Amino acid sequence: MKNWIDVVRGSDPDAAMTPERAQEMRRAVVLSTPAPSRRSMPWRLALAAAGLVMLLAGAGDDGRGPHRVHDDPAGSPLSGGRRQIRFSTPGGTRVIWELNPEFTLRETLP
Repeated sequence: MKNWIDVVRGSDPDAAMTPERAQEMRRAVVLSTPAPSRRSMPWRLALAAAGLVMLLAGAGDDGRGPHRVHDDPAGSPLSGGRRQIRFSTPGGTRVIWELNPEFTLRETLP
């Protein structure tokens, strides 16, 4: 039984191609490619500038995640010594945590 490599090599009409014929084919392929035009240069320059702007915009991100809302830096005092921590995520989700200093893990729900 023949494997697929032998079948492909056996049916190739140019299996015995001379180096001159191979060079002629390479030259024909290279000459058939279009030369870059001057009209494409502004698009490449605009694309490079847009990439640079995006890179510089990303460099300004500190990467620390959610930013705290600065409306009350000390937190909001509530009844019983409770405090709130409010912040929003970069996506716009507002998060409010309520801290109760009198909370213990031994408490049960009614």
